[in-house]
Amino acid sequence: MLQDRKISLIRLFVLSIAAIMVLFLVGCASVAPNYEASYQNNRALKDAGVGKVALGPFDTGGASSPTFTELSIRGGSMTSPYNNSYVAYLAEALKIELTVAGLLDAGSQIKVSGSLLENSLDASGSSVGKAAIKARFVVRSQTEIKFDKVIAASDEWESSFVGGIAIPRAREHYASTVQKLLNTLFINPEFRSAITLNPNVSSPNKAESIPKQVGAALSAPTTTNAPPLTLAVPATVVAVASETSNKAGPQTGEEWEYLAVDNLFGKQKKILWKVLKVDASGVLEVLQVDGKPDAQFQFGSKADLVAAPIESGFFFGSQWDGQDIPTLRVRGQGDCVARFECEVKLRKAASERITVPAGAFDAIRYEGSISVISTGVRYTLGKVSVWYSERERRLLKQIAQYKSSGIGIQVDETVALQRIKPAQ
Repeated sequence: MLQDRKISLIRLFVLSIAAIMVLFLVGCASVAPNYEASYQNNRALKDAGVGKVALGPFDTGGASSPTFTELSIRGGSMTSPYNNSYVAYLAEALKIELTVAGLLDAGSQIKVSGSLLENSLDASGSSVGKAAIKARFVVRSQTEIKFDKVIAASDEWESSFVGGIAIPRAREHYASTVQKLLNTLFINPEFRSAITLNPNVSSPNKAESIPKQVGAALSAPTTTNAPPLTLAVPATVVAVASETSNKAGPQTGEEWEYLAVDNLFGKQKKILWKVLKVDASGVLEVLQVDGKPDAQFQFGSKADLVAAPIESGFFFGSQWDGQDIPTLRVRGQGDCVARFECEVKLRKAASERITVPAGAFDAIRYEGSISVISTGVRYTLGKVSVWYSERERRLLKQIAQYKSSGIGIQVDETVALQRIKPAQ
């Protein structure tokens, strides 16, 4: 009987382990996220001086693959929310981008069609997830083919052994890979030339072809790697203009979403900055944490450090023109103001290209230290790294690592830009 009990316990243990493995590793049926217009794509289209276009047919170009209708994630499946077809997903994504940019016109003689050639998503690894998409895009003006090229995009991200973490990340990154694919298309000089307004052909006037919310931006500087808004500029000139164009001002309603990750204990907080008002006095933004409003701040052209309810206690502010690098003290409400004074000193370390979940950006990396002043005593705690986009005038990433047994602080936190939602 004792032997039977041991066998039963062993079987129970094995079954429990199997159940845990199923929970951690195996997924079920899911649907890909609905596509959302990308801020970078929106700017690239608006600022390129292109004309309105219509959508032509989308297909598989004669190719056949089960991934065109269903993607596998951890033993489960992910289907498209658009007619259960990833060909339809690609077509809908392009339609949404053109619509948000005010460039979709069913009556246009210029038509963009496409063929989905490759479509893959791999979340099987315990540490790295991967996605890759390849498509052929064709631009026709009546019967003339003006552009015909295969465009590809891929992405990698930190995955997890736990299915409950790996599967949602894979879903999100599939959508962002489609955004990257379209961004590669939109910044292609040949594509831009193919759909650029022709001054010799009648077309809607510029004011009508651009949504009202960007009217102010036409007389203000522009904000993207795309060239400034102009008409019928040759592709070679466009490429040069993109390097010298001015920055654009922020727009009321645009949103910048970040994720703050506590590397010590795994806690996460979603940070959202939304532009409420833009006027001569500056830019008024509201800070939301995990969906709840926390505080409002007015930003100008000076470097700024504001209090935020995250582990590091502060957030590098927006709208800085990048000119002066002063010693910064945190303003607002929180431990870095109420309990003690937090002070950050930065120096310019390098210019580099950085990739965050929201995309790839040219950035200036600043390195420095953080100190606190408590009861009249200064404690130098550790280091701070900041990646800042002078073109976008926004924080891209910040890392804070410091500790002090004297005042009971230990922080290891990474904040990174996740998503940009353009003004509607």
